[in-house]
Formats: sequence, structure tokens, C-alpha cells
Amino acid sequence: MADLPLPTASYEEILILQEENDQRQQELQRALDTLTPRQKEIIVLKYFEELSYCETAERTGLEVNTLYKILHEGLKNLKVLLVTA
Repeated sequence: MADLPLPTASYEEILILQEENDQRQQELQRALDTLTPRQKEIIVLKYFEELSYCETAERTGLEVNTLYKILHEGLKNLKVLLVTA
């Protein structure tokens, strides 16, 4: 099989992608800032610091079942905010 050249993005395409990524990050940060402090804390620990439910429970002093409920509500709120943005 012949070596086919890989498609490469132009400098302009890379800049556009970076700008779109920056915009999505800003939208996410604004949406996170609308959550309750506890919802935001749990989402950050779970998804940004990649802690397990048990580790998050230890860090916050909450029961795992309580974490599920708070996380579910926080994610539901984020979905509404980000879909309408």
C-alpha cells in the first residue's frame, strides 16, 4: 500500500479551531458559575480532577448517594444552559 499524505490543517483552520475551543471553554465556565457552589465543586472534582465517586465523597464529606443526586442536578442544569447558549 502506498504511503498517502495525511491531510493537514491550514494555519487559518487551526486558528479558527482554537478560537472556537476558547469560546466553548468560556461558555462552560459561565455555565459552571451559575451552579450552586456544591454542584460546581462536585463537577470539578469528578470531571476536571477525575476523582472517583468514593474519592469525591471523601473530599467533600458527602455520602456517595448524595453525590449522585447533586451531580445529576448540576449536569442537568449545565445541559440546559449549554444547549440554549
